[in-house]
Amino acid sequence: MGIQGRRYIKNLGYLYIAFAHLSDVDLSEDEIARVKEILRERDGDLDPASAQLLIDEILEWYDKTSYQRHTVLNEIIKALHTDVDEAEKKKIIHELREIAKADEHYLPEEANFINVLSTAFGLDQSDS
Repeated sequence: MGIQGRRYIKNLGYLYIAFAHLSDVDLSEDEIARVKEILRERDGDLDPASAQLLIDEILEWYDKTSYQRHTVLNEIIKALHTDVDEAEKKKIIHELREIAKADEHYLPEEANFINVLSTAFGLDQSDS
């Protein structure tokens, strides 16, 4: 995957980690593992060691931006809104639901985050 593709994967990873953490203030190992699986599925070039390095980089980025998380997250969401098509937006929403269910708890806060993002993406709630 090229540099643009890798940047996209890292941005998705940040979105997914932020979602898992900010929606319920708990970033579980199950959620991190599911994020890593999703990123590997999206980037077929990632072997397990490379996927671990990538998730470590994303977590480090997430930690370093602790005072700016909402700003970084908003920038990523704006870019996704303008740069990806409807099918990709639906895939992102689907993956967020998978992450939410990874710890076997699908909380109202997680559902609310997903609904707000679906609306921001301009998706019909019944389609996303």
